[in-house]
Amino acid sequence: MKINIKILASIIILLSIVLIIYLLYFSQSEPTEEGTDTTPPEITSITGDMTGSGGQSAIISAEFSDDTKVTSAELFYRPANVINWSSESILNGTADIALPINSSENIFYYIIIDDAAGNGPVGDPSIDGSQYYIITVSNDTDGDSDDDPDGDNDDGSDNGDDTNQTYTRFAFVELPKPKISCSECPKIAAMVDELYDSGDYPFYYVTLPEENTQGAARIEEYNVWGYPTIYIDGGFDLIV
Repeated sequence: MKINIKILASIIILLSIVLIIYLLYFSQSEPTEEGTDTTPPEITSITGDMTGSGGQSAIISAEFSDDTKVTSAELFYRPANVINWSSESILNGTADIALPINSSENIFYYIIIDDAAGNGPVGDPSIDGSQYYIITVSNDTDGDSDDDPDGDNDDGSDNGDDTNQTYTRFAFVELPKPKISCSECPKIAAMVDELYDSGDYPFYYVTLPEENTQGAARIEEYNVWGYPTIYIDGGFDLIV
């Protein structure tokens, strides 16, 4: 029995075409497990704007969801006077930001998340820092204010605390003297006046002119011999 070569070749070609069509059809109609995830993740809640005290930590909380799993979550933050963003993971739902001490510079922050399929990034309130939440930093932790720098009330009370407390407060005592007896006094007076006008000085300012009766009495009481003289007021006791 002779085999027709042409017929055999045609059968092989036909089977090859059918096999190719089969493979192409099922490879497209049955996507891989990873390819089925087309839903982006979602940030369902975040702390938002808040206030914190300098020297402490601001705790940022966030919740997010995805039809499979959120695999990446980053918190970006920076002080208001800094250009570049720092970052840390917030994948576990919380992150701490250390607030600077002795500074009232606010902190900006935002978060972005993504899933394994790369359906993100998704950000809140933005993905690039063009919008952000604000942490208002306050270093007024002891009740001080511009009008009451030692934290005491005007009536002499200590904000409800009946126990004696010791405060360290600086007082600059200016003793106006003519240039003849104090060659540096006019220079010091000019600098003190400039500082006083600025309103930015962390001490009490007292001037004791000799021509004034009360001023002269205080000079004698404090036993002042040098010009100018600094006194450190310890609250209840005067420490010279």
